[in-house]
Amino acid sequence: MSKAEGTGERWHAHVTALSVGPDHRRFGLARKLMQNMEEISEKKNTYFVDLFVRISNKVAIAMYKALGYIVYRTVLEYYSGNPDEDAYAYTFGISFYLQYLAHWSEFFQVARSPSGELEGYIMSKAEGTGERWHAHVTALSVGPDHRRFGLARKLMQNMEEISEKKNTYFVDLFVRISNKVAIAMYKALGYIVYRTVLEYYSGNPDEDAYDMRKAMSRDVFRSSVVPLLHPIRPEDLD
Repeated sequence: MSKAEGTGERWHAHVTALSVGPDHRRFGLARKLMQNMEEISEKKNTYFVDLFVRISNKVAIAMYKALGYIVYRTVLEYYSGNPDEDAYAYTFGISFYLQYLAHWSEFFQVARSPSGELEGYIMSKAEGTGERWHAHVTALSVGPDHRRFGLARKLMQNMEEISEKKNTYFVDLFVRISNKVAIAMYKALGYIVYRTVLEYYSGNPDEDAYDMRKAMSRDVFRSSVVPLLHPIRPEDLD
């Protein structure tokens, strides 16, 4: 059971429930159902597929990883119980990553340790026309063991250097208004809250987002970062 929801780059398919009877497991049926859902998602022209899974469900987690899903974030006490249980939020199927690698490979960067361990990545793209020509940060993620070392800041700075070479007017990104750590980092890097987007992130309840921007050197008069006074809804994003 799935659905399509969101607007703009948040237009995605969400897997609400996946269940296979006990007597019919281990035959690849869940995998086939997921693949069928992904085909429909592609036809709907969604950007990604996401789902939630109990962190104790090792079998399901292994299957999702084999299908190309990654752990996007951990949601504490998502499942009610005694005690409550955390959930992994899986998102960005492999086709989504390949799309960025094919079209904006220079904006897709990863950071690895000397031993080759993945520490973090940033995924961005350039889009728009005229004075709307800009770089957009789609995802920035650093592994829990590699945080507090300035890695996210470095990935952002590398992305901005590429954005300057692309002669963009500004860089923009969306961030949950509850993510105080990320907001503080972006502000320290020179980003401002351009506008608030109401109920941008799906959840229970939905959460607002800040659309944050930073002017690049091409925007001499910094017209791209004049804040809007009133919040907007996702369907009003331009």
